[in-house]
Amino acid sequence: MKILVIGGAGFIGKPLSARLRNFGHNVVVADTVISSEILETVNLDIMNLELTKTTIRKEKPDLIINLASRTDDHGKSIFDYQTNFIGLGILIEAIHAESPNSYLYHFSTQYVIGPEKSYDSFLPYFPYTTYGDSKAVGEIVLRNSKLSRWTIFRPTAVWGENHKGFEDGLWKLMKRNLFFQSRNQIRRSYIYVGTLIEQILKFIEIDFNYIQGKTFYLGNPPSDPRILMNAFSKELNGRKILEVPRWIFTVLGKIGEVLQILGIPFPLNKVRSEILTNSYDVYLQPTIELIGEIPENLNNAVILTIENYLAKDFKFDPQQR
Repeated sequence: MKILVIGGAGFIGKPLSARLRNFGHNVVVADTVISSEILETVNLDIMNLELTKTTIRKEKPDLIINLASRTDDHGKSIFDYQTNFIGLGILIEAIHAESPNSYLYHFSTQYVIGPEKSYDSFLPYFPYTTYGDSKAVGEIVLRNSKLSRWTIFRPTAVWGENHKGFEDGLWKLMKRNLFFQSRNQIRRSYIYVGTLIEQILKFIEIDFNYIQGKTFYLGNPPSDPRILMNAFSKELNGRKILEVPRWIFTVLGKIGEVLQILGIPFPLNKVRSEILTNSYDVYLQPTIELIGEIPENLNNAVILTIENYLAKDFKFDPQQR
């Protein structure tokens, strides 16, 4: 197929585009950042209607994968995340006008339904965080649009090489022994970026008619996140992470909220403390029934990810491990 990957120079988009090419697809990467490392890259901001129309008209892709998004949790208002719903609306308009036969894979987030709700369906929405609000609005825009040829994917917590949040936050705290985790056992879904891409490739093998107008979570079955966090810490420091009572996270989260109002950086706030201390199950059964479970070698994935991080930031030579 001819595939247009919007946001194709990003954390997920870049390795996904490479894998799609390996499978023989004709891939065009579109992003606001032009990367000299990626072939067939075009400049595209989906907030620009005319540019988006021009790109769709020129490329006429069989499949459009929309990864364009603001994903952090720093926004104060939903309008800090306009790409996630206004940009999506512009993309929908451009597809409808210029290439209505193109199929759309739109990437949303598990945060459109928060951790306090049960997961036996995909609606109604109970968004978690302002980012989740923006993605829920985006899904509503797509569901109520003129397009019919689409599938929504809701990734869970994705990690792997070049994840800026881990590189700039989590792992630096771990190296300084400033990261700790809750003693209580919880369940959350994490997935290595390489495994996520294999899941996407499985969906691409399926006839569009079987998934049209449907929503699927992408991730591994929920498990104890301490397993992954300790794997990171052992590779970085050779030790497990200190475990503390849940109330410490609650207190530090409240302190973080106050400090952020005062403009003082602090690694924890209310949302992050909740993420570290609460279970977050997702409705993965339809995904597993359709594509099966993708095996994931956690230790190998952690080593690859950490070596990539260390080699980049500390001139680390993996041969000297």
